[in-house]
Amino acid sequence: MRRILLVALLLVLGCRPQPPEPRDMNTLDMEGRTWIDPLTGEAFTGPYESYYENGDVYERGTFKDGRFEGPFETFYDNGQLYRKGAFKIWTQAELEVEEQRPRTRLDGPYESYFEDGRLWTKGIFEDGAECGAWFEDGENVTHPACVRS
Repeated sequence: MRRILLVALLLVLGCRPQPPEPRDMNTLDMEGRTWIDPLTGEAFTGPYESYYENGDVYERGTFKDGRFEGPFETFYDNGQLYRKGAFKIWTQAELEVEEQRPRTRLDGPYESYFEDGRLWTKGIFEDGAECGAWFEDGENVTHPACVRS
């Protein structure tokens, strides 16, 4: 009976769809502010990576409808994490009509590091702006309060 359960569990776990492999950004085209998959002519949705000339990862994240969306990480050429955070796509309804800012903005927790791994900045972005308590280059800094909690 245990063997049957083990085999069934392995079959279920093995049949789960695998996440898509990250797409090399160099294989995508850009039209205006939208990243396009030249194979389909459509705005690209899915994970991406970009690379240094030596093949090491420079950045990884996700596109949605051809724009940066969700968590991302950027690395120094020595492999050390440079920064991590998240992007959010803002719809036209969420923007003021006169507003000319990009529709994709940093949103949520954010951290950046010096090349030797020491923390450089840490805080929260809301609608593309720093808000609340931040740590910046060894000092605690307070920005206007975050509206969302």
